[in-house]
Amino acid sequence: MIWLAKGIMGWSWLLVPAIVLLLYWWGRAPRRWWRHLLYGLGVGVLLLGSYMRFIEPQIITVAEHPLSLPGFTPSRPVRLALLSDLHLGAYKSPAFLRRVVETLQQQAVDAVLIAGDFTHAITEEQLPEYFAPLQALTMPVYAVLGNHDLPSSSGFTGVEVAQALRSVGVQVIDEQARELSLGGENLTLIGLGDESYYPVNTALATSTPPEESVIALSHSPDIAYQLPQGHTLDLLLSGHTHGGQVRIPPFYHWMIPSAYGFDHGSYTIDGLPLFITTGLGEMALPIRLGVPPVIDLFTLSTHNN
Repeated sequence: MIWLAKGIMGWSWLLVPAIVLLLYWWGRAPRRWWRHLLYGLGVGVLLLGSYMRFIEPQIITVAEHPLSLPGFTPSRPVRLALLSDLHLGAYKSPAFLRRVVETLQQQAVDAVLIAGDFTHAITEEQLPEYFAPLQALTMPVYAVLGNHDLPSSSGFTGVEVAQALRSVGVQVIDEQARELSLGGENLTLIGLGDESYYPVNTALATSTPPEESVIALSHSPDIAYQLPQGHTLDLLLSGHTHGGQVRIPPFYHWMIPSAYGFDHGSYTIDGLPLFITTGLGEMALPIRLGVPPVIDLFTLSTHNN
């Protein structure tokens, strides 16, 4: 997998000389309309491919979302950042993660939540180097692992990824709950494991009293259909889908890894609000179209709607 990903990254640079050559031939071609049409189409395709490969994957956007949770009335607005699918390794470098961290530092965020898939085509020895930029974050960071951090889709057991994250200050909360104090109010954060690898302890979703405000963090949104009746969750946050990564309808629907047809954005499943981020990194091919890397920022209001 590592050699394949590196090969894709290397060969993709051939797009640049291909555009130059095609423009050269276009200028020297006999004045026949169909040749100009073919050359024009070829240049357009190569330019689009270059944008998908070199430009959009490097654009870091910030999306703001107002949010109210039942019973959560902080004394000031509380801001939570949701990240997912960094896929650090062959396609995403430590320099990209440093840019993500710098963007977060500028947003006055109270806590960062990361919904898994930290790695792609990377060795255990490289983990400290690639995760190091996370040490610069000055706010608490909580995370769960994704399928690309586990044996289901990587060469890792999950233990080494979790240890490397803890070494840079990230709290890995798979199958755990944390009590957060934000804006003078308490909020419970639950980490649900990735259902693609092992049976998830969904009973954790019923472990808090109904009067408490509870957010669950899970890599895959499909867990929403596996929660037990009577769960006490107020919000489920996830990633995994990449929003199709290349949003050319109808083809992108076929690329989304969800058994329930999830895409991205907001859903309500049996009364439970679910939000799916399109994430920051790439899988399979190092390209994006129509879904640039995103940090989702939730501002929890000071009143209860």
